[in-house]
Amino acid sequence: MLTSIIANLKAVNGKFLVMWEIASETARTTPVGLTAFDKLKLKAKVMLLLCKTAATIRKEQRLKAKLDIYLSHLAASNIFLGSPESNEEEDETIIPALELDPTFVSPPQNYEN
Repeated sequence: MLTSIIANLKAVNGKFLVMWEIASETARTTPVGLTAFDKLKLKAKVMLLLCKTAATIRKEQRLKAKLDIYLSHLAASNIFLGSPESNEEEDETIIPALELDPTFVSPPQNYEN
């Protein structure tokens, strides 16, 4: 357990003192019946939880940044390069649906003779 705490603390980058204060306050305000060793274990568990939370938040922020970059590239490729394949697919799915509809009446077409 101690090695995982140390490994997670290395990933936290300077947030150790704040988390140690939170863990110390948690251990200090627990019921009186706990031994010093129990309080130390509680402090270690709180530190581990805080480290995992910080790592999860950073991981989610990195994933969101990657997703934003991907979506901006995707939008740029659709706007500037165009994607005729996707437009044709949409047309192919819409037109047959209209033709199969028995209530569909085609608009009058003007032909010049």
